[in-house]
Amino acid sequence: MVVKRQPKRLGEYAYQEIKELILKNKLVPGQNLSIGYLAETLNLSQTPIREALGRLNAEGLIVHTAHKKIRVSEITDEDLLQTYQARKLLEPQLVEILTQSLSKGSTFLRAAQKLHKNINKVLESDMSEVNIDLYLQIDKQLNDLIMLPVRGTLTGDLQLTINERSLRFRNYAETFATEDTQKENMIRVISREHLNIVQAIIAQDSNMAKAYTLIHLENSKQRTFASLKHANNFPLESGATHKVAGIGS
Repeated sequence: MVVKRQPKRLGEYAYQEIKELILKNKLVPGQNLSIGYLAETLNLSQTPIREALGRLNAEGLIVHTAHKKIRVSEITDEDLLQTYQARKLLEPQLVEILTQSLSKGSTFLRAAQKLHKNINKVLESDMSEVNIDLYLQIDKQLNDLIMLPVRGTLTGDLQLTINERSLRFRNYAETFATEDTQKENMIRVISREHLNIVQAIIAQDSNMAKAYTLIHLENSKQRTFASLKHANNFPLESGATHKVAGIGS
């Protein structure tokens, strides 16, 4: 007997799939979306697709244009500024909570030690041959680590939302703006910043962990702005948007 997925599950499935495509820039800023095409691609009817798009519209990931078109929302300098402002307010506090939650043999400490080991693997490798999957895994592990003490709370939910926005910006910048040599240098620099944060966490030095977190966030903001400027070859101004040539209209 074949058990069919219930409508609510179909809507959730469509939402998660389309959202992932946007966050990973498989659907890029400014790209027009067709309900029919999405339904065919995901092998679903149009009803769960419409439900998913309604949720994504509420989250600001898609927009409805004046001509009744559906489009992936643009990335603006204001989006980036607000996201990094939120991260600078929240993440140092999360790092402090984590640092104060460590104890010998705790799950938190073991996770931090594993992350420390993985970061060193990246730094000790030839950057031209670095395991990109491991690098991306480390980035996720660090986000997961600082989330551990607040997972399932309102603070944790807020951080997850901010992380999703940051992921979209980073993926866009890395995918469309960065040459291989720049990527290698970026991986090394970011990995060292991550290492400083994790070492301070393991040492239970909350002040240094917070300081390194703020340094990393400021550097990350500057890298993202620079990459987006390079991708579009124009200076960022208030209200400016970023598009990929030939995509969207």
